[in-house]
Amino acid sequence: MISAISKRYLELILIFLIIFAVTVVFMRTLDSDFVRWDDGTNITQNPFLTHGISIQNLAWMFSDTSYMRRWVPLSWLVWNADFTISGLNPRLFHFNNLFIHIANTVLVFLIIRRLLFVLDDLAGVRKPKRLLVVCAAIGALLWAIHPLRVEVVAWVSGYMYGQALFFLLISALSYLYYVAMPGANGKKKMLYGVSVAAFAASLLTYPIALAFPIVLVILDIYPLLRLGVSWKNWKNAETQNVFVEKIPFFAIAISVFAVTLRARIHAGAFWGRPPSLETFGVTDRIAQAFYMWARFLWKTLWPMNLSPVYTALVTFNPLGFPFALSALAVIVVTIVLWLKRFQYKGIFAVWFAHLVILIPFLGLTEHPYYPSDRYSYVVSVIWAVPLAAALSMIWSWWGGSARVLRALGLFGVLCLAAWWSILSFQQIYVWKNSETLFRYMITELGDNPYRSDILWRLGVFLADNGRYEEAIKNLSLAVKINPRNPLPRVLLQLVLKKSEQDRQIHVK
Repeated sequence: MISAISKRYLELILIFLIIFAVTVVFMRTLDSDFVRWDDGTNITQNPFLTHGISIQNLAWMFSDTSYMRRWVPLSWLVWNADFTISGLNPRLFHFNNLFIHIANTVLVFLIIRRLLFVLDDLAGVRKPKRLLVVCAAIGALLWAIHPLRVEVVAWVSGYMYGQALFFLLISALSYLYYVAMPGANGKKKMLYGVSVAAFAASLLTYPIALAFPIVLVILDIYPLLRLGVSWKNWKNAETQNVFVEKIPFFAIAISVFAVTLRARIHAGAFWGRPPSLETFGVTDRIAQAFYMWARFLWKTLWPMNLSPVYTALVTFNPLGFPFALSALAVIVVTIVLWLKRFQYKGIFAVWFAHLVILIPFLGLTEHPYYPSDRYSYVVSVIWAVPLAAALSMIWSWWGGSARVLRALGLFGVLCLAAWWSILSFQQIYVWKNSETLFRYMITELGDNPYRSDILWRLGVFLADNGRYEEAIKNLSLAVKINPRNPLPRVLLQLVLKKSEQDRQIHVK
């Protein structure tokens, strides 16, 4: 049946199916509320968001680096527009999250499709284009509905990750078409300009892709073959031009990194200063880096027990089993792939792109650090490409009389998609409102002392909604778990006083 559909119509059908599937899985987010998990700081209690755009708040958006630890002017701009249109109606904010995720899914599909075509040309043995298009769609869909995507889509403050990736994908797609276009015509120059501008917009939304210029160099090595695997061949004029065209990308990345570093160092008192080497040593930072590099591989393969907060990096032994195993695994894989880089260029490129793109998420300036699900949003795109490529190879091998094997393979993919969809659908409910969020986090934390921090947040939420008895219970438990923290005790006294005042009013 697929062979009877032209490639263009097949692509349009697949894009429609992708949009439909992602909408079905995530549409439930539209009924969610803001949550008291950074949504207050970023939006609902942000004094700088005003109705309409003014010179004053524009100046704040593009110049302030103390309100947040990162420089995010384009995120502020979009949230200000949402606030102007709907006030603090969460539905519009959630709609934007869903819309940008759907747009990203389509862009991921287009990028995978383009890369599969390039890989097919390199292989010499041509696969049917329709097969490549279908595999690209499957790769994009599995990326989109994975449970690790829920935090970005269901959490209003996660929008900045979605928009940052949106511009980054436009940059990458434009770059791929720029490289493929022969000559030096105006359209080619326009594609290059769009790629540079979109990269800048991504970093101005949220600087999660500072290492992207290095990823472009990896792409030039493989599969674009503009650079050799060995740098000994990087001295000719053609190779030098490849590096020259990266100058704007690196200049933008370095500039935004400088502003971001300044923002982190001079963050407001609420965020605290970066830890010193005395409190967070070099060994600890290295162990944390290896843990983060490994974490998003196994968490992608086994996305269970997800939570908005993980405490593995609050206090840890850098020589402990999970950290030693992570370091060993990453080091061994890196060394092996480096030694075999000429034989396994594709795997080499994917692995080193994984290491590079995660650099901003290693938390080297943060302690304690929380390896949130949203940090996988960018790096997971990289792994969607080899997944689609593997499917195309397997299904091309299972040609001719092996239609049963193809059907079984497709059935397996559908089962995986169904499983991830169910997990995502369930995880979305966690973000429905502050109460569901905090109660879920408390359950997942179990006996971990960090639950004291969530208990007092839940207590404040309950008190603000007039549920004083429940609030007092949670605040009292927070005090009991961590008596050295004065905040829960102060909050408990305030709630007790407020409860008594309300009781006296009702008596009168």
